[in-house]
Amino acid sequence: MTEERLYTLFARYHKGEATPEEIAALQEYLQQVPDREAQLRGLLQRAWEEQDQPDSAFINYRKEEMWQHIVRKEPAAFARRRRMRYAVAAVFLLAAAIPAYLWLRTAPVATVVSAVPKDDVQPGHSGAVLRLSDGRTIVLDSAADGMVARQGDIDVVKKDGRISYSGTTTGDLLYNDVMTDRGRQWQLTLPDGTRVWLNAASSIRYPLAFTGNERLVEMSGEVFFDVAHNNKQPFRVKTGSLVIEDIGTAFNINAYTDERSVNTTLVEGKAKVYNNNKTVVLQPGQQARATGNELLTVNNGVNLEETTAWKDGMFHYEHADIQTILRQFARWYDITVHYEGAVPDDKYFMIMNRNNKLSSALKVLKAAGIGFRIEDQHLYVTAPAEKGQPVRSN
Repeated sequence: MTEERLYTLFARYHKGEATPEEIAALQEYLQQVPDREAQLRGLLQRAWEEQDQPDSAFINYRKEEMWQHIVRKEPAAFARRRRMRYAVAAVFLLAAAIPAYLWLRTAPVATVVSAVPKDDVQPGHSGAVLRLSDGRTIVLDSAADGMVARQGDIDVVKKDGRISYSGTTTGDLLYNDVMTDRGRQWQLTLPDGTRVWLNAASSIRYPLAFTGNERLVEMSGEVFFDVAHNNKQPFRVKTGSLVIEDIGTAFNINAYTDERSVNTTLVEGKAKVYNNNKTVVLQPGQQARATGNELLTVNNGVNLEETTAWKDGMFHYEHADIQTILRQFARWYDITVHYEGAVPDDKYFMIMNRNNKLSSALKVLKAAGIGFRIEDQHLYVTAPAEKGQPVRSN
């Protein structure tokens, strides 16, 4: 096979335009050549360089990270045939100019690729509602930079898409709430200097002054904390029956009610997680999981970039099923997901910018043979029902 013919096949596969026969020819060739890793690396590099509008924000180390994922975790996919053919789908979002990579472990060769949805949904953006101590609410999306409220002697200041507090209070303890809807995210700095990131459909409640022997806040949804440590006044987060205590810490808490467990992932420092039955102390890279029956377990070796990617404006999945991915899409794009029939239980590797429109995000997944259609704010998943299990709508 000539170099140009090889690249033509690969480029068509990138765009989801390759026929089953072309996919089979590409796989057949890559299975036979002794230097397939070098060939694949060259194809990936050329495809990246020939994008119409390369995005410099998608930094170089992510390219290497994707390549290492292929070489390290899935070399057999190009080394041998199995009864179920393996395929790699390198999908670059040319229309949106945001590179993405999808690693499909079990996609059959004879995949039918659906058409790109005609309708579209814009991605989420920065925005939240601030509820003051007297019950008044302020829509932070539209508030101008500067002081947005005064509560006693404390000013609430908005600047560069986040809020912070200045001043002190010696009177009654006052509380504020920050709440994000689906399709919104927000940042704030608490009165003690702790930085907080709220994902979509999340909330946090906190006092305007931390008094007593602890700093206690309550949250729901998904929140990342970079805690201003204070040995004399530990920082604690309450979500449901779970309490997370800072010991010099940055950590992420995912407590969405539609997830299987409440996950606390430690990025740096130490953290103590406890409920009514058990206490665990986390080291960086560990994750505490609390299920509905309050069972508390520790998972080692968590991928921190995958867990915190949302905070940095990215979708990042390394071994995720379609339902996990689309639950996040539902919150970020403010859509309702409907599954028509059974959905394959394949696992995917995917990295892409969250600023893409929904149709661009679906271009990545459609390479796996999963069909979609968009009607208003509803996404209908029409995947082939060859395998998998029935699921409920989100």
